Amino acid sequence: MAPSRTGSRSRSRGSPAWRRTKRSGRSRRSGMRKPGPLPRRKRPLSKPPPPKSNNNQRTTEAPRRRRPRKSRTKLFVFFIIIITIKIIKINIQRIISTYHNNTHTRSKKITHIHFAVLEGRMLLERCRIAIYTREHTQNRFTRHKQASRHPLFLFRRK
Repeated sequence: MAPSRTGSRSRSRGSPAWRRTKRSGRSRRSGMRKPGPLPRRKRPLSKPPPPKSNNNQRTTEAPRRRRPRKSRTKLFVFFIIIITIKIIKINIQRIISTYHNNTHTRSKKITHIHFAVLEGRMLLERCRIAIYTREHTQNRFTRHKQASRHPLFLFRRK
């Protein structure tokens, strides 16, 4: 009994030679498992194999069983097509909206600049008109005796 115990003990401790031999094959522990695909499981015996169809025993029930599968696949394909079309539409709309927004902001900036230029020109024109009228009025008022009483007399050129 003593030698069997020592043998089992050495096994439980795990000598390097024993480990090497064990690693070559598959062990029950998941940690020791070799990397690679697992073996395929066989079909359970309780499930009977599908019956072979005979041309003589054809009934109206067989196509009924097949039809829903076909319709299912057709529906699936149809839904996939619809979803892809919707996604494409959304993407196109996004692209258009971003492009439109960019162009819109650009045009806005341009219009603002244009308005600023126009306002500047209008102000210059107003100033020119004011200066022109002032000069004429001053000349008119300086000729008469009332010029000293008029407020435009203060803006007269020296």
